[in-house]
This record gives sequence, structure tokens and C-alpha cells, in this order.
Amino acid sequence: MEKKKKPPPRIGVQPAQVWRDSFVDEVRQAVLSGCTSNPKLAKYFGVCHATIGKWRKLRPEFNTAILHANKSLLAEVTNQMLISATEHQITDEKVLSDGTIVQFKKTLPGNVRAQETLARILGSGLMDDGDNSWDPKSKLEVSSLDTNPIAFVMKEISDDLEDKGVLSHKN
Repeated sequence: MEKKKKPPPRIGVQPAQVWRDSFVDEVRQAVLSGCTSNPKLAKYFGVCHATIGKWRKLRPEFNTAILHANKSLLAEVTNQMLISATEHQITDEKVLSDGTIVQFKKTLPGNVRAQETLARILGSGLMDDGDNSWDPKSKLEVSSLDTNPIAFVMKEISDDLEDKGVLSHKN
């Protein structure tokens, strides 16, 4: 009896993964860990990027999870960049020769690179083209907080920093 040979694996084609409702929670974690594009999400889920596009169209909760996670990630990055761009205090530790650990506060000046990057981003804008990739060549209109996600995020971050006393609001 002759053995049947298995067909060779098709290179570049990934097996289709069947949709599971747990993907909504998983995609949030994937985006927050850096999978910010359909191709990266496809690799994460083990499917082709066209499948991610289909899931985003057919499963609104999946697409919404991606969009919300992207906004959270953008807010966190922007917040950290604002802190880095402005003078701020950190708590540092030093180990003395006798083994004692001493904590102290240190004031760091604003990071010039963070300031330049923040100015460039706010000057040129961010755009989500549906693939969650940002286009630095797009223009940003900061006229309406209701329709502009970056303006909304920046206002929230600014208000939060004012509440914490990091930014002083002069009248």
C-alpha cells in the first residue's frame, strides 16, 4: 500500500483562525503592547492582514476595541512626552558605601528632543487612515475638541497635569 504524501506547505499563507469573542479583549492588550497596525495584529492573531480587516468590518466591537486602545495608547505616550518635555521631579535612589539605600528627589530639566517631537506632532498632526498607521504629513485642525481626537486627548492631559500641579495655569 502506497503512502499518500502530504502536500507541501503554502508559503506566505497562514491558516485562517476562527473568530472567538475573546479576541475583543485580546486585541485591546495587543494594541496596548504595540500592535498598532493591521499587519502587526494579523501576526499577533496568526491570520493574514485581510482577515483583520474583515473582522474590523464584520465585528464592530472588535474595531471599537482597537480604536479605544489606540486612543489610550496615544494618551499615555503623549502624557509621558509632556512630562519629559517639561521640568519635572523624580524620586531616585542611591546606595551608600555602608549598604544603606537613600531616596531623594531630583529635578530634571525639560527634554529638548521631547519638546521638538511634541511640537512636530502637534504642528503636523496625526491621522488614522483606518489601518491605525499615523501619517506625519497630514495637517491637524485643532478647532473643535468634539471632532478632533488629538485635541481632545491634549486637553485631557493638560487638565490632568494642571490638577496634579505639574502645569501652572496663569490667569
